[in-house]
Amino acid sequence: MGSTDWSMIEATSEMEGLNIQNLSFIEWEHLDLSVAESEVVCLLGDSGSGKSLLLRAIADLIVNEGKVSLWGKGRESFSPPEWRQRVGYLAAEILWWEETVDHHFSKPLNREDLEKLNLPHDAGEWSPSRLSMGERERLLWVKRLEGRYCPIYGTASERVSCQW
Repeated sequence: MGSTDWSMIEATSEMEGLNIQNLSFIEWEHLDLSVAESEVVCLLGDSGSGKSLLLRAIADLIVNEGKVSLWGKGRESFSPPEWRQRVGYLAAEILWWEETVDHHFSKPLNREDLEKLNLPHDAGEWSPSRLSMGERERLLWVKRLEGRYCPIYGTASERVSCQW
């Protein structure tokens, strides 16, 4: 594995927020992390160092062990879909299958929303293949937020830039 410095991540015993204790997956062992509501955490590390694996483990998308809780309620008390609706993961590669960007949403994107996402006003009419990875990821956050449940904690493997 790479050289990510996990020692900068500090655990707290707060009940509010996302709390991770003794998380182990693949070659990583005994990771502790606490993220308060509205707190932003950025993981930096070399390619292949395990950043995305950590995010996938938190979202329960890969086999892992340890205690993960949201507001003091353990991950095991949620069904997998309930957990993933509350702790969302956005992969670096996102698949788009419809003919246009707008077809992926329940209603066409409006000019104001596209502007907030730093996209041209006609981007909804574009073929998804025309979108950069960053544009796809920003749009996927919108798609995720338009769903029945909004993620309380979202994880993304690439930085997301918009003015929401």
